[in-house]
Amino acid sequence: MRSSEYGRLRSWVGLAWESHQRYVRFAQIVRCTSVYMGVILAWDYVLGATYGMILRA
Repeated sequence: MRSSEYGRLRSWVGLAWESHQRYVRFAQIVRCTSVYMGVILAWDYVLGATYGMILRA
C-alpha cells in the first residue's frame, strides 16, 4: 500500500466519521425536539381537559 493511497483512505474515513457525528447530533436534536413537543401537547391536552371540566361544572 503506497502512502498516497493510505492518505486518501484516511481522509475518506475522516470524512465518513465527521458526517456520522453530524448525523448523530442531528438525530439527538430531532429526538429531543419531538419529546419536547410531545410533552407540550400532552400538557396542553391535560390543561384543556381540566379547563373543560371546570367550565362544565
